[in-house]
Amino acid sequence: HAKSLRSPKQPIVVSAYANGDYALMLEKGDNRRMPASEISARLRAIHDQNADATVLVNGDRDASYQKVITAIDLIKDAGFERVSLISHPQEDAR
Repeated sequence: HAKSLRSPKQPIVVSAYANGDYALMLEKGDNRRMPASEISARLRAIHDQNADATVLVNGDRDASYQKVITAIDLIKDAGFERVSLISHPQEDAR
């Protein structure tokens, strides 16, 4: 949907998983695992239509720091300047 690409209210979420997988969510509830190269290509297309789109990185609790950095790099390489991390509260912070 071209309309959803232009909607600033709907953030794009790139997820990084511990097993090395990545996923892209363009619409809430529609999280699709795909190769990093495909995420990069899709993000570039979105950036061409809406350079101000909000892009978030969701690192799986067990994903390595490097996997999250790679996700951020994918987003930056597509042309997005601002990237935010989704934080997860620590469950056992004693």
